[in-house]
Amino acid sequence: MSVKEEAIKTESTAGQVYLITTATLGQGSPDLGAALMKGLMVTLAGQQVAPAALIFLNTGVQLVVEGSSVLEQLQIMAGAGAEVLVCGVCLEYYKIKEKLAVGSIANMHDVQSRLTGPHKVITVA
Repeated sequence: MSVKEEAIKTESTAGQVYLITTATLGQGSPDLGAALMKGLMVTLAGQQVAPAALIFLNTGVQLVVEGSSVLEQLQIMAGAGAEVLVCGVCLEYYKIKEKLAVGSIANMHDVQSRLTGPHKVITVA
């Protein structure tokens, strides 16, 4: 395999950083948005290569706590090596910090360093 082919392979399998800023996907019906988010997480958890990182901000932090409908998928991705970063200020704001079930508490320095790192960033809003 040539150096160029190896670089392309590495880049395509390196995983991405997902910035998740909401508990539902898209605007409109909250029920539909929750179903779409579940579908996205099931799809991501089923991929051969785990995301490099999943970052949860604002209402997105509701996905990483006890009782979340996507907790199983997030645990699968974390087990496969995905870094799960959760906004500590957001957990405190929504008074759910003690319910954190997957991932580690992060600050804006942590978030910024992942967003400006080598991986492609995909925003889920």
